[in-house]
Amino acid sequence: MDLQRTDEDDLGFTHYRYQQTYKGVKVEGAEMLVQFGSYLQAQEPTSKGGINQAWISGGFGFAGGNNLAGVGSGIIVTYHPRGRVVSMRYMSIISMTMIEIQEGFVRYETVKDVGVTYGVIEKNKWLYTSAATGVSFLAGEKRVGVGDANSRLEDFSTVGIPYELQLFITPIPALGVGLSFSGSLNNEASYAGILLCMQYGLLR
Repeated sequence: MDLQRTDEDDLGFTHYRYQQTYKGVKVEGAEMLVQFGSYLQAQEPTSKGGINQAWISGGFGFAGGNNLAGVGSGIIVTYHPRGRVVSMRYMSIISMTMIEIQEGFVRYETVKDVGVTYGVIEKNKWLYTSAATGVSFLAGEKRVGVGDANSRLEDFSTVGIPYELQLFITPIPALGVGLSFSGSLNNEASYAGILLCMQYGLLR
């Protein structure tokens, strides 16, 4: 068998075409095509296909809503099963709009948000955007009696509808950097914010 040609396709597979000969004469119909390559590595992970991926993101930024305004932070664990995105997230906001001292302790207006979201993702080798929503549980301390001399902090807990928009670049397979626009709609302490995040995991 004589090697006649070598080609590489768009998916990264290498194809070798062989021709059988007899005393230097090609044997008609006696050809063989051999393909080499990793199927997992060759797939382009887009929203229409690709391997399942997972990563963890964490970041800091700013968040606010109504009388809430302060520093936000978050941790998001994400699973990307072929065109969809499923996340578990924890968001924390510490507001500086009201500080109260009670029994020698300093209290801040705070929001803690734990939730699960599901959405869509558009992804290529270097960049991805996603949008998701779901359900979450919120708890914290909020300011009541705004504008009143007796305004104070009170504990609260509620269920909300979280939402999230993400824009990330993935310069290397295991590390990414980007922005997460996150928020929650609820009847106690709705908020919105932006975080600058780093992510680590199986990104491409």
